[in-house]
Amino acid sequence: MSRSTGPGPASYSLPASIGSNNPDPRMVRNPVYTIRPRTAYKQETMGPGPADYEVSKLTRTGRPHEPMYSMRAKWQPSRQDLVPGPQTYHPAMNKERAPAYSFGLRLETLNKKQVPGPNEYKADMRVVRPRAPCYSMRPLTKETTTSYGPGPAGYALPNRDLTHKRSPNYTIRNTVATVTDRTSCPGPAHYGLMGRLVGKTAPCYSFGIRHADWTSPMIVPGDSC
Repeated sequence: MSRSTGPGPASYSLPASIGSNNPDPRMVRNPVYTIRPRTAYKQETMGPGPADYEVSKLTRTGRPHEPMYSMRAKWQPSRQDLVPGPQTYHPAMNKERAPAYSFGLRLETLNKKQVPGPNEYKADMRVVRPRAPCYSMRPLTKETTTSYGPGPAGYALPNRDLTHKRSPNYTIRNTVATVTDRTSCPGPAHYGLMGRLVGKTAPCYSFGIRHADWTSPMIVPGDSC
């Protein structure tokens, strides 16, 4: 008969035995308690507390009163003519000294045109400096002859065998076609003789194939009699 395959134990999800969310009703549970949340702090009075008052200098008759003095503000100078003092003068500079000059202002460029400067021109130094004499080759002149006949190299040499005694000539015979068997058959190298033993050998046995567990048994017509 065929085997029926069904889900295993791991396919069923059982309820948890711990926690309070969907517990297993078959398990015995201990009582569960929760902690109440903290209530909001209520402040009834908005005034300062006793710690906000400074009582270190108080006596039984009240706060002591000592005489207190303050400094007078600074007066404004009464003189209106503010002249420089002695330290403003430099007595060391009362002697003669060398004349001092300063650079003038940069004049405005009158020529507004953007022209290249002297360094932009690449002058040939061979023009301004002495140099050795230079010579050049004369160009090729035209041919003065009027005859355009072929030269000695224009004639092909005749065959030497026509004017002299010919040397013997030999030729190589063509390759003869190899006569082979045209039938497609395996050669000696196609037979494996490494595992073959010559002579008597011990009997050899082998196991049969393994049948599937779900294969139905073979039923013949005579089984129902």
